[in-house]
Amino acid sequence: MEEDSFVAKIAHRLVKKHIAGNMMSSAIKKAKALNAKGIVASISFLSEPPKDAAKSNYITTTYAQLIREISRLGLKASVHVPIEQLGTSISEENALSNMQKLIEFGNRYGVFIWFEGDEHKMLEKLSKSKGVGIACRSIDSARKYMKNSKASMLKVICLSKKTEDKELKELKELAERSKLVILSHNDYMIEKLTKNNGYKKSLVFEFQLGYSEKRLGKWLKKGATVSVFIPFGRDWISYIINNMPQGYMQNIVTNLLLEKKSGSNEKAKR
Repeated sequence: MEEDSFVAKIAHRLVKKHIAGNMMSSAIKKAKALNAKGIVASISFLSEPPKDAAKSNYITTTYAQLIREISRLGLKASVHVPIEQLGTSISEENALSNMQKLIEFGNRYGVFIWFEGDEHKMLEKLSKSKGVGIACRSIDSARKYMKNSKASMLKVICLSKKTEDKELKELKELAERSKLVILSHNDYMIEKLTKNNGYKKSLVFEFQLGYSEKRLGKWLKKGATVSVFIPFGRDWISYIINNMPQGYMQNIVTNLLLEKKSGSNEKAKR
């Protein structure tokens, strides 16, 4: 038990720059600081998919509270909701009910909501809702989604370090059809897309919390619209494993082993 606690503490220390903290107030504070620099934010609550309706209702209530706080403080921030958090594993009806509640809440307070997922048929039911955008987990998924829908706001999550020319072409085509947000840490991709002034009005580049402030400034100077993705919450392990750059988790494991070895050596000296 003591060893597990040690590992968890070290892992959190290594990844904490990518997470605002456990509390909503930490995410709000980060968003305020970014807004002061001319950068918008997209805030998400880290929570494992619920196993029952009570937990899905709790998550929905947390997002509703976040929407209210963003509005109250006048922040330039959207809310980003993975739809499995709202109960897709329980039932489609449960998830759609919670999604509708958040849409109504977002419209009431004037806060934009991104719904993330690859469940195209479910998301298509919401694509025409006011104040809503769809976030797809890959360029391929976004392309398939746009074949059957005409979403006015689309976010594409593409976290791979490598970008093929075909993928760049597909992103340009998506930017021609809708307002497009690209959540990525791929500097090559962003460099290529910012060279075309025709896309600047329809493109927003979103970066994960912890991305270099110097590079953020670089893209701002080039006239790009920049956003930062701000996650908060206690359930951060799955997020880090699934959303950090390739090789990132291997580096964390290496650092954990080094820290553990160093700690063992210190004990031996005593």
